[in-house]
Amino acid sequence: MSHKSSDNSLYSERINKASNKIDTDPYDIESWNILLKDAKTKSIETARETFERVITQFPNQGKFWKIYIEKELKAKNYENVEKLFQRSLVKILNIDLWICYLNYVKQAKANQPGFKEKLAQAYEFALEKIGLDYRSYPIWSGQIDFLKTIDAVGSYAENQRIAAIRKIYHKVCVTPLFNMEQFWRDYISFEQAINPLIAKRLSDELSKEYMNARRALKEIEAITRGLNKYAPPVPFLGAAQIKQIEIWKKYLQWEKSNPMNYDDKNMVTKRVVYAYEQALLSMSYVSELWIDAGTYLQKASKQLSDYGDEKGAKALLDKVGELYERANTTFFKTHLLMHFIQSDFEEMRKNQSKAGAVYVQFLDLKHKSISSNDITLAYIQYMRYSKRTDGIKAARIIFKKAREDARCNYHIFICAALMEYYSSKDKNIALKIFELGLKKFSTEIKYLKEYIKFSLNLNEDNNTRVLFERLLSLTFDQLSPEATSELWNMFLHFEIEVGDLNNVLKIQQRRLAASHKIKDGDSDISQLLDRYGYGDLMPHTSLLTCPPSISPHSSQLITSTTTHNPTNDLIPDVEQMLPFKPAKSTFYGNESLNIPGGLYAYPPAVNTLLEKLPPPMSFSGPFVILDQFLTTLANSSLETAKITKQSEQGNITGNLTKQIQISSPKSFASPKVVTTPNPYNAPDDNDHNALYSLDDNSENYANTPPINDIYRLRQQKKIK
Repeated sequence: MSHKSSDNSLYSERINKASNKIDTDPYDIESWNILLKDAKTKSIETARETFERVITQFPNQGKFWKIYIEKELKAKNYENVEKLFQRSLVKILNIDLWICYLNYVKQAKANQPGFKEKLAQAYEFALEKIGLDYRSYPIWSGQIDFLKTIDAVGSYAENQRIAAIRKIYHKVCVTPLFNMEQFWRDYISFEQAINPLIAKRLSDELSKEYMNARRALKEIEAITRGLNKYAPPVPFLGAAQIKQIEIWKKYLQWEKSNPMNYDDKNMVTKRVVYAYEQALLSMSYVSELWIDAGTYLQKASKQLSDYGDEKGAKALLDKVGELYERANTTFFKTHLLMHFIQSDFEEMRKNQSKAGAVYVQFLDLKHKSISSNDITLAYIQYMRYSKRTDGIKAARIIFKKAREDARCNYHIFICAALMEYYSSKDKNIALKIFELGLKKFSTEIKYLKEYIKFSLNLNEDNNTRVLFERLLSLTFDQLSPEATSELWNMFLHFEIEVGDLNNVLKIQQRRLAASHKIKDGDSDISQLLDRYGYGDLMPHTSLLTCPPSISPHSSQLITSTTTHNPTNDLIPDVEQMLPFKPAKSTFYGNESLNIPGGLYAYPPAVNTLLEKLPPPMSFSGPFVILDQFLTTLANSSLETAKITKQSEQGNITGNLTKQIQISSPKSFASPKVVTTPNPYNAPDDNDHNALYSLDDNSENYANTPPINDIYRLRQQKKIK
């Protein structure tokens, strides 16, 4: 009893741990599977909450809907089952989910009047939605088997039944499907059973399209190899997700190329749209796929409109609207770009109410992932939309709402001011908006610079001077030293452009005094450079040495006195340069050479040589100390090798004798040989035939052949 209680305690602990982990990481698939497995063992009333959590988190995952529906179906809660199908079936084109739907119709409607008609309609509905899927073999096969079981009374009814079955066979035999070879054999048998005389002619007429479909199926299998259509969507991209996206893109591009050579463009569009729907089931958080799908449908709609099919074009545009609506209400509630795309699309369709509602829907969201920049940008685009559709007065209403929203930053004031200036050409309204923003963002240097730029563009020198003086007096103690320096630099360059020399000198002195207060010293020479330079053009500076100026121009162009530059070209200060060290890159055998900062790159010639050499692990010793070896070699005299060959009774032997005379004194130490154990059949250290050695007392060295000399063995076999 205690053992069973302990097991229950561990099981409950595991369930609680999985639930807590989901609270912190809602995309932990392993924890969700644990909860689903537990829910399957419970009654539907107890497990329904868990199922709802799962399908809320993964609304596009067909297998989770299927598990939920099967649990309700097992309890014969047919009303709940139908509601679940209404929520999921049309939106989620999952083969297993649709097979579950057909099984439900067979089970729940079997005893109702008109069952066969309802089942036939269910098959037609299913094949219309997912009949293009290359895994839809069970549904096609089920429909054919169902039609064969229908009792036909009279010859007319029998002919109708045969015509319906033949029509299904003709569709399925020209559609790339798994196991389509079996369909072809069944079709041949079907025609021969009806009329062997015309069976051959009918099959020959269809064989070309059948072979084309088989070819396409093989291409699909090759392109989609490695594709996981049942992977739950997650809002982050790892290596596995990136690989899946690449496969989906290849498959989508293949479908767009019309590999089946359809003459009907609607059929091509239908196949491409279905491929996008399949991709979005597992890649639901990849906005690129949603955008590509909408763009493709809009292009296809335009083509239909050019051909005169206005009804078909409108149907495709409606599908685009549904696509964007589904994206922004499920996976991209806080995705700003998707909302902008949807609003522009609805505006293009002259659906102004829906276009404006998209912005309102986003701005009403209270989500922690939405930043102030997102809110500000949404208001800016909303203002632009309102101005385009309803005029400047409508944009002012949106601007008023934005000012009251504490989440907005200074960009909204800049946008509103410039919009007023460009629309009404009234500078006073724009200046009032800038002044209104100044009360709230007086310490924001970017806002101050935009205000100054606007004033400069008005070409009113006195008003601009007053603005500079106001900003410098208001913000001196509130801005950072860098921001204050930027304002002084702008003021100085303004006076250089429009003021007289006295004003320039006064501003220069005031800037110098301010720079000392903020502990950022300036020099006389750097001030001269600021005064006489223009943009990136500076006077001759090759012999000047001075500390950096507040101005970015002079600080960048002052060079060292040690640099000889007769052409007056701008050159870098090489004394400040650091040697190039590439990132650490480990290649075979250089583990001992790894140092902080990486290694220097080899010259191209050395890299070419290293590519041709065998890898370092193919040699494991002995390793010679090269310095001592070269010293010994330099002090040695080598005589010409004497080679003698003898041929006796068909046997050929070679004897190579090398005489090495060492002219160095006897006290000279012989070169040392460092040996390391060889993992590949290394010889014993005492085996003198396998290891090279030099001895002071030995004058002759015999080069004995290795034990496993394949070349000599082959020669001996040839002689024998």
